[in-house]
Amino acid sequence: VGFYRLVAKKDSDNFRSSAISSLIAMLKDKFENILLYEPFLASKTFEGIQVIQSLPEFIEKSELIIANRVDSELENVSFKVFSRDIFKKL
Repeated sequence: VGFYRLVAKKDSDNFRSSAISSLIAMLKDKFENILLYEPFLASKTFEGIQVIQSLPEFIEKSELIIANRVDSELENVSFKVFSRDIFKKL
């Protein structure tokens, strides 16, 4: 399972109170391999989860992608993206 970005707003670098953080906390004990794509996070891990800063690598390694907000850079893998974003469709 891959989590696409921690931020809720496009072009933001504010990770505080992110809804995705709560979801990560709930799922990290249930899934063996959880990844996070966050290009603005300098650390290699976030709450014990591997951080990947390369989008192609993240997409390749993720069977399912959970996105707080949908972005056009996920368009070519929309079949494996799950999002609560009701405003943008892939």
